[in-house]
Amino acid sequence: MLSQNEFINRLSWENKRQNNLIIFGLKKTTSQGFKRFK
Repeated sequence: MLSQNEFINRLSWENKRQNNLIIFGLKKTTSQGFKRFK
């Protein structure tokens, strides 16, 4: 069993990782989208 602190730390780390992936994906798709529109 994880302690509550470890659990919270792991959750926040997962959230940061997912946010980074989402932001990275958005940046990639928007730059590709702009190229298409030009």
